[in-house]
Amino acid sequence: MSQPIQSCLLIAEDKPDDVWLLRRALHKAGASARLEVARDGQEVIDYLIDYLSAPSIGVFPSVLLLDLDLPRRNGFEVLRWIRTDPRLSQLPVIVFSDSSSDCDIDSARVLGATEYCIKPTTADLFDEWVREFHNRWLSGTIAVPLAFPVAASAPSASGDYGAVRVSQLLPVNPRYAW
Repeated sequence: MSQPIQSCLLIAEDKPDDVWLLRRALHKAGASARLEVARDGQEVIDYLIDYLSAPSIGVFPSVLLLDLDLPRRNGFEVLRWIRTDPRLSQLPVIVFSDSSSDCDIDSARVLGATEYCIKPTTADLFDEWVREFHNRWLSGTIAVPLAFPVAASAPSASGDYGAVRVSQLLPVNPRYAW
C-alpha cells in the first residue's frame, strides 16, 4: 500500500522565536505537514534549486511562508527569483511579515505574492491565524491559484486593497491580509 502524499510547508524565517511559535501553533492545529525551515533568503533559493535539480530526493513545498526581512537575500528578492522561473510559477507564496507598510504590501503583490499577511501580535491571534492558514493551505482541500496578483491599488477605508487583475484569487483572512 502506498503512503499518502504529505504536504510540505517551507518557512523562510530568521527569527527562532517566530519559527518556534509557528511550529507550536501548527502542532496545536493538528498539522501533519512536513516543515522545512530556511533561515535566510539564499537558503530558500538553494532549497528550491536542489529540488528542481533532483526532484526524486526532495519534497516540493505545498506553500512557502516568506518573511520579508531576511539576511543575505530579502523576501522581495526571493519572490522575484521564484516568479521568474516557470517551474515555480504555481508555488503559492504567502508573505508573512511584521510590516504593515503599504509600500511593502504593494511591492509583494506586484512581484506575485499569493497573499500578504501581517504577523499577529498576540499568541491567541497567532494560533487563530495558523489554524486558518492550515485549513486553507495545508489540509489538501483547495486548489493552487490559477494566477497571482499583478497590481495593487490604494486601500479603501475598510482596508481592502480592491480588485486585482487575476483569473482566480483565493479568499484571504481580512484581519491579516489584503
